[in-house]
Amino acid sequence: MPIINKQFAVTLPSDGFLEGGDPSAKVVDTQVDIARELSEYYGKNMRQGNTYFIAGVQATMRAGNNEYDTGLSSLVQFHYCPSTKHTRQAWMDAFKIWAKQKRLRASAIGRGNPYDDLEFAYSTSFDNANTSKLFQGGLADSDQDTMVLYGNSSEGDDVFALEDYYTQLNQPKPPSRYSAGLEIVKDKKFDDFWPAPRTFSCTADASANAGQVKIEIPLIEDLDGVALGASSMDGSIEELPELAPALCGLLNVQAWVIPDDTWIQFQDNAILHVTIWVKKWKPIFPQRKSRSMRSRRSSRGRFFRSSRKRS
Repeated sequence: MPIINKQFAVTLPSDGFLEGGDPSAKVVDTQVDIARELSEYYGKNMRQGNTYFIAGVQATMRAGNNEYDTGLSSLVQFHYCPSTKHTRQAWMDAFKIWAKQKRLRASAIGRGNPYDDLEFAYSTSFDNANTSKLFQGGLADSDQDTMVLYGNSSEGDDVFALEDYYTQLNQPKPPSRYSAGLEIVKDKKFDDFWPAPRTFSCTADASANAGQVKIEIPLIEDLDGVALGASSMDGSIEELPELAPALCGLLNVQAWVIPDDTWIQFQDNAILHVTIWVKKWKPIFPQRKSRSMRSRRSSRGRFFRSSRKRS
């Protein structure tokens, strides 16, 4: 089972009492492309055209290069597009359009490049140099549109969102009504075929102020006691009860950190380590099972030979 390791530098300024910081703000908001990570892992081109099944995750924290005064706790969330009948069909439809444009307009798409496979971004926030482009206006269109999973398609903004593309072409049936009137018998059970992102999460903490114990020092006058602190670090492995099927292997990783409950919070810098276990992957395009002519002839021959023996 391959393991993906990522790390992020996180910083939490004052808790708002001194410097006006915002502890509720995300300190990590990024994309993890499992296909690209596994390409580096195996040393070969792993394509996004798969459903990648995630088995578990873990997050841990350690002190950064600067001061680490009281410690931090972190919540890490992983958002993904679930692989369903509709999301896979949408990807296959988009792939056919992209591949056709690649053949007809090779100079603009990049024909002959062995790594020029179809690559989506999770959303427009994570568009990069590897994200594939599409001409929504056809061959006469001069503007390339960035291909993303979630968002709104807009030719003027150069965005092709798979969610919006499939939703516009496929609408669920209207509510059930009486034949004699317009009164609704049963409302729709869902609004769109395209599912909302699914989420799983894990937590981590690295506290330098987990608890305090006061001790008395009678030899020193005017000193009631000295507080001694205890530290703790925790980041358990979260094994998912069922494998999470991530379309294209794209994850939106978000993280929040909070300080210990102290009235004065000094700036803390930490390194957040994230580990992802990928169990398996399966091509989005359905794989057809085929039998060779040799196996057919051999099986037919066995049938005829067995028939002659019985006769």
